[in-house]
Parts: sequence; C-alpha cells; structure tokens
Amino acid sequence: MNDTDFVTLFWVLVFLQAFSCGVFCSFVADEKNRDATSWFFFGLLFGLIALIAIAGCPSLLSKPGASSTTKGYRSKDPELDRELDRILLED
Repeated sequence: MNDTDFVTLFWVLVFLQAFSCGVFCSFVADEKNRDATSWFFFGLLFGLIALIAIAGCPSLLSKPGASSTTKGYRSKDPELDRELDRILLED
C-alpha cells in the first residue's frame, strides 16, 4: 500500500465515524423527543462529543403542540396523558 491508499482509507474511516455518530445522535434525540435532524448534524460535525451531549440531555415529555391542557407537551404513554389531564383539570 502506498501513501495515497492510507490517506484514502483514513478519510473513509473519518466519514464513517462521523456518519455513525450522526445516526446515533439522531436516534437518541428522537427517543428523548428532541429534534433528530439537528442532532444528526451535530453528531456529524462534533462526533462523540455530540453523542455524549445528547446522552446527557434530559428527556422532554413530548414535542410541543400536542395539547393546551399540558401546555403543549405529551408523553408517549396515553394513560399517563389522561392521568395528567385529570390532575390538571381538577383545579
């Protein structure tokens, strides 16, 4: 192998690492109800640092706009949502 092959291999591995970090960041962000597209690009640009950052972010209840009762936030569990609605509507 000559130097050109090593350089090509290096950049292919850098791209694969960046792309996989982007995919993992996107997956984790979606699970935490955060913007998956933005986190994909954060992972693509910042790699493992972005993955550690999104792993440490707290999960949001849900994405905004679901209901006015819970101020736009909903969980993924409909039973929990009904219980929250019941508690909030008692006031």
